[in-house]
Amino acid sequence: MIFSRIFAPSHTSQKPEKRLEAIEKLSPEKPQDRTILHELAFNDDNADVSLAALAKLNSFVLWQKMAQIAKSTKVKKAAQHCVNEAISGKGSAALSAEEKSSFLQETASADVIIDVVQREPELLGNTELAFALLAKVDKPSFTQHVFLHANNGQLQRQLISSQSQTNTCLLYTSDAAD
Repeated sequence: MIFSRIFAPSHTSQKPEKRLEAIEKLSPEKPQDRTILHELAFNDDNADVSLAALAKLNSFVLWQKMAQIAKSTKVKKAAQHCVNEAISGKGSAALSAEEKSSFLQETASADVIIDVVQREPELLGNTELAFALLAKVDKPSFTQHVFLHANNGQLQRQLISSQSQTNTCLLYTSDAAD
């Protein structure tokens, strides 16, 4: 019993400093070390230990998950910062164009989508993605921004066409009410 405390792995130490030292020695390429890092990232009570483990793992998906579920304000803010950096291509966990598109369509909030599109109007070159983002945000001011800043004639024509159809439907509805 005494030997188990003497020879306990440093990542299980009661002292956060020891766990931080252990993280430095762990390798995310080794499956067992990766499991330990994941455990420390998501279940450690010390924010610095969680952040060090997340940094060592350096995975956008894990940063994103932590930004959603973290109990610690410090961890939540740091994770959200890393997610934002990755989306803008500045972070060490930068995303490919496909990953960014998937994130924007599936997970990102309307505010994040608006921010990304304003910084990267070239995303609007993909008509299918642009319409998916317009539907997700669902704000006339964003639609107007997209129309004015898209360098995509097909998208602009489809926006005009959809607007014309909406106005025509409103006219018919208005005439029927009279």
